Amino acid sequence: MMDGDYTLVANFTPGQLSLTVSSTLGGQVLQPGLGRFTFDYGTLVSLEAVTAPGYLWAGWSESLTSP
Repeated sequence: MMDGDYTLVANFTPGQLSLTVSSTLGGQVLQPGLGRFTFDYGTLVSLEAVTAPGYLWAGWSESLTSP
């Protein structure tokens, strides 16, 4: 029932987003693993990678934030 002036805003968010994880030679990704994963929008995703003997961690590359 309208009994005064009102302002409404319709807000939308994406339902799910994908994360594709790969690795170079010299280590492996333990969490979440290798491949393509789907997460709900806003999900905090933990990443864990370990080096193989004789290799050093060099960091993550590619798109580290949403486009």
